[in-house]
Amino acid sequence: TEAEWLESLKGADGKDGADGSNGTDGKDGFTAEELINYYLENNPGSTVEDFYASLGLDVTPSITSVVQRALKSSVGILCTTTYRSPLGQNEQAWSGSGVIYKLSGNTAYIITNYHVIYDNYNNKYCENINIYLYNRVLEDDLISATVVGASKNNDIAVIKATSDVFLEDTVQTVKVNTEDPVAGQATFAVGCPTLYTFSVTSGIVSVESEYITTDSSENVRVYRTDAALNSGNSGGGMFNEYGELMGISDAKSADTKDDNICYAIPASLAIAVADNIIETGGQRFLMGVQMELTDMNTYIDEEGIIRSVYTYSVLSVDKDSAAYGKVEEGDVMVSVAINDEEGVKVDTSFRAQEYLMNARVGDTVNLTVLRNGETVTIQMTASEKFFSSI
Repeated sequence: TEAEWLESLKGADGKDGADGSNGTDGKDGFTAEELINYYLENNPGSTVEDFYASLGLDVTPSITSVVQRALKSSVGILCTTTYRSPLGQNEQAWSGSGVIYKLSGNTAYIITNYHVIYDNYNNKYCENINIYLYNRVLEDDLISATVVGASKNNDIAVIKATSDVFLEDTVQTVKVNTEDPVAGQATFAVGCPTLYTFSVTSGIVSVESEYITTDSSENVRVYRTDAALNSGNSGGGMFNEYGELMGISDAKSADTKDDNICYAIPASLAIAVADNIIETGGQRFLMGVQMELTDMNTYIDEEGIIRSVYTYSVLSVDKDSAAYGKVEEGDVMVSVAINDEEGVKVDTSFRAQEYLMNARVGDTVNLTVLRNGETVTIQMTASEKFFSSI
């Protein structure tokens, strides 16, 4: 066992060593508990499972430790506004959830949903947003937040808040896993379905990728889960069995005949959008290429998981786009890379689109295609005119 292995690290008396403490002669050595405590003290926010992982040991954490890790990076969100109606001045409040994505000193950058922070009563971002942390739900614990930016198309927003509370060890940034969700994978939803109350529900991934339309956004890419969600969960984290963020809770089926049909935005998309918002204000590069599905194959990977690979060919190229005059109809999409990066394979309809969220003005975008049986790499300059709001 791991405990037995750690105990084996304790020293034995050295032949020539003089007696001493803390293993000078190997007599006292380190106990397993001392090694673990040393690791935790020097790696704030880490867990015992992280210690085992640092040694190359594959240890699945307990559900309790997964949830506790998730709670450290989870927030509740309270939005309030005023608006005029024929009856006079009115006040309205609504709530949601979020995850702490980045910390810069005592300032936290938090990912949530667009529909959580949008003020439909005044058709603008909400101007009175407060957040609260787990077990800090008194009125004095509310922390004012402002909108950094948002993407209606992807139903993702980033807000920021500043407080010395974010310097405490009960708060940490979320650990992210951007791998594609897999059907049957365990998932835990953490958020505030009711105001000031953090809740945890569990389930599995039901559908790996699909598109939905909500009250605020159309054709949002999500995965389906049976982990129970309610309106206040919107924007909260969906975590895997290791406590890593695998998605942002987004919606549930509005059909009263449906049971346990809920949706989350995959972490790969949510993180790409959040980084884009933080770094550019929400501008993405468009190649101007329309694709069509021309082939599909499945295989079983080394972990026994069924994978699908899709082949896309160029259907058309937009005039005056970055790809115009370079990419041809019928080209088979292979991969895309930014500058000297390895890039990604174009093996799904969304892979290239999400990856190109990372392109910035002045970058070189390298598109590899198959043309008449030969591999061709096409270079495009990411000029400012080829960027559009996300």
